[in-house]
Amino acid sequence: MTSLASATPDVICTVEGCVATLTLSNPARRNAVTLAMWQRLRQLLEELASHPAIRLLILTGAGTRSFVSGADISEFESQLASQEGQTAFSENTRDVLATLQNFPKPVIGKLNGDCIGGGMALAMCCDLRYTTSTASFGIPAGRLGLGYGLTGVKNLVAVTGIAGAAEILFTASNFDAETAHHWGIVHRVFPPENLTAEVEAIAQRIASNAPLTLAAAKKALRAIALDEQEGAAVELQAAVRACFASTDFREGVRAFKEKRAPIFRGL
Repeated sequence: MTSLASATPDVICTVEGCVATLTLSNPARRNAVTLAMWQRLRQLLEELASHPAIRLLILTGAGTRSFVSGADISEFESQLASQEGQTAFSENTRDVLATLQNFPKPVIGKLNGDCIGGGMALAMCCDLRYTTSTASFGIPAGRLGLGYGLTGVKNLVAVTGIAGAAEILFTASNFDAETAHHWGIVHRVFPPENLTAEVEAIAQRIASNAPLTLAAAKKALRAIALDEQEGAAVELQAAVRACFASTDFREGVRAFKEKRAPIFRGL
């Protein structure tokens, strides 16, 4: 395994069995994401998406204070000084979010602290989100004079509804973990000292399930979220047929009859 400490801003990839973890590491700026980190995150996501041994991805931040405190504002004056720079920045972040959202395997957001701005955008692209009772959430674009793009707003609305998104965006105020849970932004809230163990237990439970079933479920959920069920119907039906034709399906039935845990191989 690679160390989760990094002297310079980075995205660190570790793998334990069939579970990959991407850790956003910029401790000096509470894991604010630099342009280089956005680019590195997209590269790692693309590599892991096609890795046959990976069944699940966890996205988290280094340390215990923050998941992600936003984009690295120290780069804004140089990166956003021109229209070309603004376009490049917007396209880069949009592409990273799309790559995360379309990751073919389940993604857990382990929100191990404050989740602000770009952190919220990343979290909304995860399938499952868990956090600590001390975490803070918010989108401060209104206090920075930034425009918040359609993709980010759409993802937020899909989770909180129009009313919740309106309050978050218009007030630009931070809110606590319990409010985040009420709005559906996080699935569960744990004491800080319990978060890692709880997320690891959930990850192992998911990773023990049949990979082809997980892939089919992810396809269906994405099609519904994007309101593209009709266009995806053929692909989804093929994914379901692949499940029934798999050796994993036969293994699952045998294991159920024999009252034992199944051993799935993704075949």
